[in-house]
Amino acid sequence: MMNVGNPSNPLIKICIFVIILFNYCINVHSQCLLKFNDRTINISKYRKIAIFQEILNKKRINIDLAPLKIEGAWDRRWQKNYLEYLEKVTKFGITDAEMEALKNQCITEAIWDQWTGEPTLTIQDRAYLISYSLEGHDYDRVLWDKKPSKNSFWLMWGPFQATFGGVNKLGGILKLIDPSVLKDCFGQEFASIQTMINSDDKAKQYQIFQSVRNSSARKNAWTAGLQCIGTTFEGQDAFLNYALESKFWIGNGIRKLYNLIPDAKSHGTEIDYAFLMDIAIQLVIDDRKLTLAKKAIQPLFASNPHPPRWMIRKAIGDAMIRSISRSKSDRMGRNVIYYREAAGNKLSAQELKAWQMRSPFYAENFGLSDEKLYYPYGNTKAPN
Repeated sequence: MMNVGNPSNPLIKICIFVIILFNYCINVHSQCLLKFNDRTINISKYRKIAIFQEILNKKRINIDLAPLKIEGAWDRRWQKNYLEYLEKVTKFGITDAEMEALKNQCITEAIWDQWTGEPTLTIQDRAYLISYSLEGHDYDRVLWDKKPSKNSFWLMWGPFQATFGGVNKLGGILKLIDPSVLKDCFGQEFASIQTMINSDDKAKQYQIFQSVRNSSARKNAWTAGLQCIGTTFEGQDAFLNYALESKFWIGNGIRKLYNLIPDAKSHGTEIDYAFLMDIAIQLVIDDRKLTLAKKAIQPLFASNPHPPRWMIRKAIGDAMIRSISRSKSDRMGRNVIYYREAAGNKLSAQELKAWQMRSPFYAENFGLSDEKLYYPYGNTKAPN
């Protein structure tokens, strides 16, 4: 008869090892991607978190729990519903991924994979999600210039207000989208949109815009077409890719800010990237801002070839505050998101108040870390 109580038994040793290994793997692969707690985060009615919300609603309905309306936010109601579902399924069959998510009270990498089957949220996705939440415009937002001129914005669409007038950002975005998608969304206005995208003749573009603006039916068709594009992942990805890669928009500002940091390529982190993205989204990165930021970080690198990342971010953030005349407290509150946890008790009462008033969450709530190296233009591992 086997002595199951003897811990020296080889079979028991193997079982214990398997259990430990299994628990280790679960912990490693189930890092929190998003930990919202009871904070309200604007997440878009159309992007990837909305898919997760839709799946959660279906799972709740399957066990006789009420769903919530998807309105472009994750708030305490969604957090409560999420945890309520996980707690209820513990009684009749919870998966390991769900148990880990319940334990950590967050959306983990494992539960994202199990529920959605979609690729995990990238660093870019999560960095963008922070800034998106702070901006608050969705893909169904279309604003028309009330008094357009040849040099005005004409119309603006989406989270960071891509314009048709001025620099033709909207045209750059739509060029990245398959023409068949554009045709489906714009219908009879497809030809006019194609001209706006492909023509370099500003006068011709303005003439088309004016004719559309003066016809309520055509204006409504353009508005509906842009809103339609915004409901597609292709449209959303084109928007984000153009915004972050184009030399005419946010990507240009991010590159300029990275160029200020001597060790960015070898020691840059995920949170560095999210922070620089947020600055470039909110502010125009001009020479004055760059000069102030460069002067601010020079003392840090004079005494240490690799200063703490949060101190670099704070120095740049403080320089950005000095560079603007309005919304200083808003920028301060946004800055703190990216070094609140690392700075600990080293922040001023003014900084903490600005953070509490703006959005009291942490970059780490979005699964970002200073422990993970990241440089978007060819990552180089830091030397040991």
